[in-house]
Amino acid sequence: MNVTTLWGGWFKALLAAAFILATLGAPAAGWSAVPHVAAGGNHVLTLRSDGTLWAAGSNQFGQLGDGTGINRTTPVQVPGTWKAVAAGTTHSLGIKPLRQAIADHY
Repeated sequence: MNVTTLWGGWFKALLAAAFILATLGAPAAGWSAVPHVAAGGNHVLTLRSDGTLWAAGSNQFGQLGDGTGINRTTPVQVPGTWKAVAAGTTHSLGIKPLRQAIADHY
């Protein structure tokens, strides 16, 4: 496994990342494409090595960052290119390549 950074509950993060990879059709080797996983209270963010960010789970407070407030049982791509992400109980934080910080939360 090539997951180098886990935030939140490690077991929940691994399960969520496996779910997202399976949903996106990535084989086991796809772990190398997912260097960062952030697990929040009831949501997960998966940052792929190509800078794309995928989110799934509760979106009650807009923590998935897709602008909808709709809970997602399948991963949705968050617009933009990302460099780093983190998740809290009901919020998500991200840094874009130009060091622009973004927060989606309650």
